[in-house]
Amino acid sequence: MLKLPLTALAGLYMLLVIAIAGGGAWKAATRPAPPVGDFVTVDGRSMRVVCVGARSERPTILLTNGAFGYAGDWAEVQARLAREGLRSCAFDRAGQGFSEPSAARRDAEAIASDMEKALERLNEPGPYVLAGHSMAGILMRVQWGRMPDRVKGIVLVDAAHPEAVDSETAQRWLKAWSEASDLGAVLARLGVFTAVAPFIGDQIGLAPEASLEKKHVFASARHNAESAREVAQAFRSARQAVRYGMPPPEFPIAVVTAGPVDQGDDASYEASKAAFARRSKQGLYENVPDATHGSLLGIAHADRVVAAILHVTRAAEANS
Repeated sequence: MLKLPLTALAGLYMLLVIAIAGGGAWKAATRPAPPVGDFVTVDGRSMRVVCVGARSERPTILLTNGAFGYAGDWAEVQARLAREGLRSCAFDRAGQGFSEPSAARRDAEAIASDMEKALERLNEPGPYVLAGHSMAGILMRVQWGRMPDRVKGIVLVDAAHPEAVDSETAQRWLKAWSEASDLGAVLARLGVFTAVAPFIGDQIGLAPEASLEKKHVFASARHNAESAREVAQAFRSARQAVRYGMPPPEFPIAVVTAGPVDQGDDASYEASKAAFARRSKQGLYENVPDATHGSLLGIAHADRVVAAILHVTRAAEANS
């Protein structure tokens, strides 16, 4: 009775060992180029910041990645913003990508504080337009709330908003997401992510060099463990964000979302995102039905994100 299941389990185990070994060989044979950007010291640890584009009097675009992302997620968007004459900066948060980890709790206030210190070290005084993907919608509300005199607009790229976590559905989803994140950190430590990185490590669709770096970061045990620490603080971060309130109606906001809008809960949540943009007198809302959550930042759809950033930047300049 037990012979077949045990044989199957043994076979699966051998396949896993072979896949992990093959993944390790792939990682050793295809190391990415040394990371671009600057490394600054924040509270005694190294933090990578990638700034692209010439300095000017125009707003600097501060780019914030979602959960389990890093600065390299924005490589395609940054290249296109530079061609439009805009300077942008993306960050590897503590423990993510090529930044050293922090012992402090990884909530939105701590993340915003790190960003502010890095900008000071780099002499990037603003003004700023914030653009963020996924979970960054929560983080950006805190970033705006801590320096409202310097932040002139916000772009939400298929991003969450902090008020949404009050619903029972969102709380169940966040709890499951946190548990899945912890499991992901364990699998990365075991080498499973290294085995699958060549196939699923870049869900964005980046240019070859950036894609290779993305796959290596995807497989990193430290990156995944530190990202899971952030996800565990999602409720706390959302509460911090809500305390800052909402930007005024004159504040430029753009919302870009991905994928077809279904009926039911998805449609309701999509409507709440659109309402966030439409409450702004200089708001913009666009849904990109053929994009995925990740591919909005990649080669296929980055122009839509850049267009939204340009809309908010021009509105901010007109308000100055």
